[in-house]
Amino acid sequence: MNPDSAYNLEQRRAWEMISRHLARAEGYGLRLEILDRTRPYLAFRKELAAFQDARFKDFCTAACFNDSTSACCSREGIVTFFADAAINAVASTPEQIQLLLHTLANPRSDGRCVYLSNTGCLWQVSPVVCAMFVCDRLEREVLAPNPDLQKTWDDFQAKRKFFTWPDRPVLFDWLEEKFIGEGLDSPLMYLHKSPGLLKIKAKAGIL
Repeated sequence: MNPDSAYNLEQRRAWEMISRHLARAEGYGLRLEILDRTRPYLAFRKELAAFQDARFKDFCTAACFNDSTSACCSREGIVTFFADAAINAVASTPEQIQLLLHTLANPRSDGRCVYLSNTGCLWQVSPVVCAMFVCDRLEREVLAPNPDLQKTWDDFQAKRKFFTWPDRPVLFDWLEEKFIGEGLDSPLMYLHKSPGLLKIKAKAGIL
């Protein structure tokens, strides 16, 4: 993979920006504020991970992981929000962040996600798009035959929107706003840059 591809550059610059700012003295208060504001989201992610381990893990391991056919970790195939990176940054050690930066500067040459190492994903709190990904086969063979399981999964989808969907004040929008207020900018700030998401915010009267 080209380390200077548009995708890789956007990812790397966002990470460099966040890590530099949080390492400064003025970033310390923001780090503490993010830790406090993200507690409900991290609780949601913990609940989600426990559900997936109990209900999806065996299927996914047999269906895709063992033979590396999964579409969920493809090269430049994941959407990362600026808020994803900010949350992961405060949940990571400086060494873990440096490993991410090194990986982005020296990406793997195969077709896999740049963040995928030999021991798994390099994120401590993976992007929400990754966390919520289910393939068509899982939907067809696991969720569809089990209405109760489908209902639980639909409930998780609704909970995700509580943090990410800007038809009300949400965590992901707040995180972008905080860094914008600190004078920072990134193409990954989709809740302030995506025309579709801006329309949702305008309709909700929160622009």
